[in-house]
Amino acid sequence: MPAFKVILVISLLVLSAGFLILCYRMHKSGIPRPPGIPFFFLFGSLGGGLLLGVLPLSFLSVFVVLFFLLPAILIDLISSGYLAFRPERTVYHRVAMWGGFAMPILLPAVYLAGHAALWGPYEPTDRATLEQEFRSEFGFTPPAAVTDIRSRITVVGDTWTKWMAFTLDEDTLQRIVRQGFSESNPGLHGGGSWVNAPAWWKPPALNAGPGGLTPRIFHKEGHRKDFGGSAFFLWVDEKGRRVYSQSTAWD
Repeated sequence: MPAFKVILVISLLVLSAGFLILCYRMHKSGIPRPPGIPFFFLFGSLGGGLLLGVLPLSFLSVFVVLFFLLPAILIDLISSGYLAFRPERTVYHRVAMWGGFAMPILLPAVYLAGHAALWGPYEPTDRATLEQEFRSEFGFTPPAAVTDIRSRITVVGDTWTKWMAFTLDEDTLQRIVRQGFSESNPGLHGGGSWVNAPAWWKPPALNAGPGGLTPRIFHKEGHRKDFGGSAFFLWVDEKGRRVYSQSTAWD
């Protein structure tokens, strides 16, 4: 995942290189008592906070984040307090001091930015990426008859969900259904609040009304082996000529 690689590069390479370059420049400038240790705490806190963003939101991750963030903020504040009572007032000392004092705001912001970049809703719009999402979900490239595809991935706590909608093509639908889906009773599997569903994800109503068509619903369970549990549903909108799918997995 690109966002994960970017976070790793920034946390492990960019910040480390920046700290070493900063130490070299302080050494070359010959400033008295260079604040190397305070800068070490600052760079380490920022890198660690960004790395913690890769954890999905859960009770365990909240405990880990607080276990790191609170001590890191405390150390940075103590380091800045020490610099505040030192006589040195070079640019380096001021940046290290005020950077530490800003950590109660800056460090949570860095963590949230990393978390949002990796775990925030992912909704591609270009056809090539949408075909890739379709292929990863159903195992084959959608034919030309599937003219419209929508996809959105959300992660809430330890629950992963992919919402999809695409043009109804009966041959394509049957190819998907043959992958272990069973037809469901709409009264059993047709409801649900569909929290966090995108605005365009509107499966057909169960009670189609006079002259309407009762939707076909298919489902299967246990399709994701990398999670503790999973369920997959398909809603077929005959009138709107669309198929809506919801793939959910959890630990």
